[in-house]
Amino acid sequence: MCERFSVAYSTHYISQLLKNMGFSYQKAKFVADHKDAEKRKEWLQHTWPEIIKMAEEKNAYILFGDEASFPQWGSLTYTWAKRGKQPVVKTSGKRRGYKVFGLIDYFSGRFFCKGHEKGRLNSESYAAFLTEVLSKTRKHIILIQDGARYHTSKAMQRFFDEKANRLTVFDLPSYSPDYNPIEKLRAVRTKIS
Repeated sequence: MCERFSVAYSTHYISQLLKNMGFSYQKAKFVADHKDAEKRKEWLQHTWPEIIKMAEEKNAYILFGDEASFPQWGSLTYTWAKRGKQPVVKTSGKRRGYKVFGLIDYFSGRFFCKGHEKGRLNSESYAAFLTEVLSKTRKHIILIQDGARYHTSKAMQRFFDEKANRLTVFDLPSYSPDYNPIEKLRAVRTKIS
């Protein structure tokens, strides 16, 4: 740098210099490059206003849904330790995870969730979760979900048809987690047990 720009900086000052220039040390994030800009635009300009209007007319919840899986074996990251003494964390060695269904209401932030401990998430467990949510509410539910296979399966289509008097379903555009507020959820409020 000194030869090219006639400026000499200490390596210890570089981070301060970058900070002074408005930079911060950050971890990059992945963004899907499969997004369909036209479908996303259509959803925002036409589908979303239709959903809001329907919710007002029916005095309905707008519930955004998603699932999460929490590994029970934990995760490791870098830490400080004496040279040559690698830290060791004891674990059960079982590669199990705890899965959770969740729905959050767009207007109030009311949160519904249910853990799923055995097996994979599937249409049957999803329908059981939605049935429980319907039993805990009186309002019509407008469900907004992603395109997970078990959300859009034939079994779920039959379930949605059977519950059409209480449940209206909209699918988010593919690769659009940024349109789903439950993706930003940090704390659990109301739990269905």
